Amino acid sequence: MAKIKNLGMAQAVVSHPQVNVSSSLFGLSEKAIYQPTNSRIIAGKRYCAPAIGAKLEALSQCPADKLLATVREIGKIVPQEITGVLVEYCVSQDHRFVAMQVFHYGDFRYNPASEVMFWEGPDAVTVAEMF
Repeated sequence: MAKIKNLGMAQAVVSHPQVNVSSSLFGLSEKAIYQPTNSRIIAGKRYCAPAIGAKLEALSQCPADKLLATVREIGKIVPQEITGVLVEYCVSQDHRFVAMQVFHYGDFRYNPASEVMFWEGPDAVTVAEMF
Protein backbone atom coordinates (compact mmCIF):
# COMPACT_ATOMS: atom_id res chain seq x y z
CA MET A 1 0.00 0.00 0.00
CA ALA A 2 1.38 3.39 -1.01
CA LYS A 3 0.81 6.84 0.42
CA ILE A 4 -1.23 9.16 -1.78
CA LYS A 5 1.37 11.92 -1.53
CA ASN A 6 3.98 9.56 -3.03
CA LEU A 7 1.95 8.90 -6.19
CA GLY A 8 2.59 10.64 -9.49
CA MET A 9 -1.11 11.49 -9.62
CA ALA A 10 -1.20 12.86 -6.06
CA GLN A 11 -2.03 16.44 -6.99
CA ALA A 12 -5.00 15.40 -9.13
CA VAL A 13 -6.43 13.15 -6.40
CA VAL A 14 -5.92 15.66 -3.59
CA SER A 15 -7.55 18.44 -5.62
CA HIS A 16 -10.61 16.32 -6.52
CA PRO A 17 -13.67 18.08 -5.05
CA GLN A 18 -15.03 14.90 -3.40
CA VAL A 19 -11.75 13.96 -1.67
CA ASN A 20 -10.62 15.32 1.69
CA VAL A 21 -7.03 14.64 2.80
CA SER A 22 -5.97 15.33 6.38
CA SER A 23 -2.53 14.98 7.93
CA SER A 24 -1.57 14.27 11.52
CA LEU A 25 1.58 13.62 13.51
CA PHE A 26 3.48 16.45 11.82
CA GLY A 27 2.63 15.14 8.35
CA LEU A 28 3.86 11.59 9.00
CA SER A 29 0.37 10.15 8.79
CA GLU A 30 -2.30 11.06 6.29
CA LYS A 31 -5.86 10.00 5.75
CA ALA A 32 -7.88 10.51 2.56
CA ILE A 33 -11.67 10.32 2.70
CA TYR A 34 -14.21 10.11 -0.11
CA GLN A 35 -16.70 12.63 1.27
CA PRO A 36 -20.06 11.46 -0.16
CA THR A 37 -19.78 8.10 1.61
CA ASN A 38 -17.21 9.04 4.27
CA SER A 39 -15.10 6.09 3.13
CA ARG A 40 -11.33 5.91 3.49
CA ILE A 41 -9.28 5.90 0.27
CA ILE A 42 -6.49 3.37 -0.15
CA ALA A 43 -3.67 4.02 -2.62
CA GLY A 44 -1.50 1.48 -4.40
CA LYS A 45 0.80 0.70 -7.29
CA ARG A 46 0.95 -2.37 -9.51
CA TYR A 47 3.21 -3.37 -12.35
CA CYS A 48 1.46 -5.09 -15.22
CA ALA A 49 2.03 -6.49 -18.70
CA PRO A 50 2.20 -3.98 -21.58
CA ALA A 51 -0.93 -5.46 -23.19
CA ILE A 52 -2.92 -4.82 -20.00
CA GLY A 53 -1.46 -1.31 -19.77
CA ALA A 54 -2.75 -0.48 -23.25
CA LYS A 55 -6.23 -1.69 -22.33
CA LEU A 56 -6.17 0.36 -19.13
CA GLU A 57 -5.20 3.48 -21.08
CA ALA A 58 -8.21 2.93 -23.33
CA LEU A 59 -10.60 2.90 -20.35
CA SER A 60 -10.70 6.71 -20.37
CA GLN A 61 -12.40 6.59 -23.79
CA CYS A 62 -14.73 3.72 -22.92
CA PRO A 63 -18.45 4.61 -22.92
CA ALA A 64 -20.32 3.85 -19.70
CA ASP A 65 -22.47 1.16 -21.32
CA LYS A 66 -19.37 -0.84 -22.36
CA LEU A 67 -17.37 -0.30 -19.17
CA LEU A 68 -18.44 -3.53 -17.47
CA ALA A 69 -17.57 -5.69 -20.49
CA THR A 70 -14.20 -3.95 -20.89
CA VAL A 71 -13.30 -4.37 -17.21
CA ARG A 72 -14.28 -8.04 -17.29
CA GLU A 73 -12.12 -8.52 -20.39
CA ILE A 74 -9.13 -6.99 -18.58
CA GLY A 75 -9.82 -8.98 -15.41
CA LYS A 76 -8.09 -8.56 -12.10
CA ILE A 77 -4.72 -6.83 -12.42
CA VAL A 78 -2.30 -9.45 -11.18
CA PRO A 79 0.82 -7.84 -9.68
CA GLN A 80 3.98 -8.76 -11.57
CA GLU A 81 7.66 -8.21 -11.10
CA ILE A 82 8.87 -4.80 -12.21
CA THR A 83 7.81 -4.26 -15.83
CA GLY A 84 7.67 -1.32 -18.20
CA VAL A 85 4.09 -0.47 -17.20
CA LEU A 86 3.08 0.91 -13.80
CA VAL A 87 -0.50 1.51 -12.68
CA GLU A 88 -1.17 3.84 -9.77
CA TYR A 89 -4.63 3.71 -8.22
CA CYS A 90 -6.74 5.02 -5.37
CA VAL A 91 -9.86 3.09 -4.33
CA SER A 92 -12.29 3.95 -1.55
CA GLN A 93 -13.05 1.11 0.84
CA ASP A 94 -16.68 1.04 -0.28
CA HIS A 95 -15.53 1.02 -3.95
CA ARG A 96 -17.59 4.14 -4.78
CA PHE A 97 -14.51 6.13 -5.87
CA VAL A 98 -11.60 5.07 -8.09
CA ALA A 99 -8.73 7.11 -9.53
CA MET A 100 -6.15 5.53 -11.81
CA GLN A 101 -3.19 6.55 -13.99
CA VAL A 102 -0.97 4.45 -16.25
CA PHE A 103 2.80 5.06 -16.56
CA HIS A 104 5.37 3.72 -19.03
CA TYR A 105 9.06 3.33 -18.28
CA GLY A 106 11.40 5.43 -20.40
CA ASP A 107 14.43 7.66 -19.91
CA PHE A 108 15.17 5.90 -16.60
CA ARG A 109 11.84 6.80 -14.99
CA TYR A 110 8.11 6.16 -15.23
CA ASN A 111 6.34 8.80 -17.33
CA PRO A 112 2.56 9.32 -17.50
CA ALA A 113 1.00 7.44 -20.42
CA SER A 114 -2.56 8.51 -19.60
CA GLU A 115 -4.41 11.27 -17.85
CA VAL A 116 -5.68 10.61 -14.34
CA MET A 117 -8.99 8.80 -14.73
CA PHE A 118 -11.76 9.15 -12.13
CA TRP A 119 -14.89 7.08 -11.61
CA GLU A 120 -17.60 7.52 -9.00
CA GLY A 121 -20.72 5.58 -8.04
CA PRO A 122 -21.67 2.40 -9.92
CA ASP A 123 -18.93 2.90 -12.54
CA ALA A 124 -16.35 3.02 -9.76
CA VAL A 125 -17.67 -0.24 -8.30
CA THR A 126 -17.17 -1.82 -11.73
CA VAL A 127 -13.60 -0.52 -12.15
CA ALA A 128 -12.66 -1.41 -8.56
CA GLU A 129 -13.08 -5.11 -9.48
CA MET A 130 -9.67 -4.92 -11.16
CA PHE A 131 -7.90 -4.15 -7.88
